[in-house]
Amino acid sequence: MKIVCAASVLAGEAAFNTLGDVAVVPEEEIRAEHLADAEVLITRSKARINESLLKGSAVRFVGCAVAGTDHIDADYLAQEGIAWCHAPGCNANSVAEYVITALLNEAERHAIELDTCTLGVIGVGQIGSRVAALASSIGMTVLLNDPPREAIEGSRKMDFLALSDILPNADFVSLHVPLNLSGPYKTAHLVDHRFLAELIPGAMLINASRGETMDSDALLMALEHGPLRQCTLDVWENEPAIRTDVLNAIDFGTPHIAGYSWEGRLNGTWQVYQACCDFLHHDPVWDRDTALPTAPPEIVLPAHQLSSQSILTQLANTACPLLKDDQRLRASASQRPEDMARHFVNLRRNYAQRREFSAYRVALQGADAQTIERAEACGFQVADI
Repeated sequence: MKIVCAASVLAGEAAFNTLGDVAVVPEEEIRAEHLADAEVLITRSKARINESLLKGSAVRFVGCAVAGTDHIDADYLAQEGIAWCHAPGCNANSVAEYVITALLNEAERHAIELDTCTLGVIGVGQIGSRVAALASSIGMTVLLNDPPREAIEGSRKMDFLALSDILPNADFVSLHVPLNLSGPYKTAHLVDHRFLAELIPGAMLINASRGETMDSDALLMALEHGPLRQCTLDVWENEPAIRTDVLNAIDFGTPHIAGYSWEGRLNGTWQVYQACCDFLHHDPVWDRDTALPTAPPEIVLPAHQLSSQSILTQLANTACPLLKDDQRLRASASQRPEDMARHFVNLRRNYAQRREFSAYRVALQGADAQTIERAEACGFQVADI
């Protein structure tokens, strides 16, 4: 059996070699001719899974090792009887840690104490729930908005609020919604002039969901004239051809890598591998632990003269290199649009190894009990010293 696997699928060749003959192809280059005699296609999110790609192929199973499904024509797959899966929640922890790192860096840059601030979480699914928990663990007040969940669950389990109750009261707003182009829960250009006008003066925005949830022109106007103080973006309208005027206007910008931790990407491969094994009635034999790199070095941090927030910022930046990722993206900001797009793609394709907080053992010399408790709540392994 022939399996076509995108090169961007972490450990994909090792995993799917246990099921058939794997042909590894760069994801952006996957074409119909690659699939003529392939029964299984494994990708991430850059290949459009639709009729133009699959018509006339032998493909009977498609696995996408990512959480989102924007790139999948599910109706066509159902019509053709092609089984498919994705990997919901695979990188949720990775994105949540990126958001906490962004919050900490925005707070440090603007001399704000996060434990006096309120965070509005828009979209409380796999990622938003983790963001809410992490933000609460470092002392923030958290307000939740998720109309689809509220319609199903009501407000019995969670205290969901309307945007009109959150935006005028949130110092920070973080987006974690899918991209819905229409319907009662439309999120395309959710962040528009009206949304931004409701924010309190000095509010800050983080978007690590989908670029098209944001109106870039409205964002620029809110940054220039208020009420928005600053912004961190990992996702962009029309990426990879991102707008340099937007990049130049914000504090931190990264090339859609919030979910690119090693663990997050490996979780995606593992979930799709298991689903493919089920489809093929094949016992899973690949051991994903063989794809984990060695543990990162211990972080030793003298904490006597540092605030709890500064300590957490240093720990987060060690694990999630937001500042370096921002610098790498800005290195192309003066290039032509086509060069900028190429640079954006290359940064994602060649993204450096990044481990999640839980992979780090930390020695905090002289830290108080609250700092240790918050570091552990974020996932770090705090050593006894």
